[in-house]
Amino acid sequence: MTGTEQYSRAMNQAAKLSAAARQQFDRQVEEFLKTVHLPSKANVARIHDRLAAIEEAIEQLRLAIGKNSGPAAVPVTRTRKPPEPK
Repeated sequence: MTGTEQYSRAMNQAAKLSAAARQQFDRQVEEFLKTVHLPSKANVARIHDRLAAIEEAIEQLRLAIGKNSGPAAVPVTRTRKPPEPK
């Protein structure tokens, strides 16, 4: 076995250990955040994605309403009278 092969194996093993340590650390941080009732990075990313989808849906509704912004098809009538002045 040459020195290069040994070095390559050692670096490969170090990379595997580093990845395993990182995964363990991430799990511990996730558990800690759950314990103190704080959102994790993944939770915030999911919320961000949902919010973006909601904003897009609102924009689509706004555009659809804007196209039909002519006179209202159904007249709006008041069902409550304002309070009488005393």
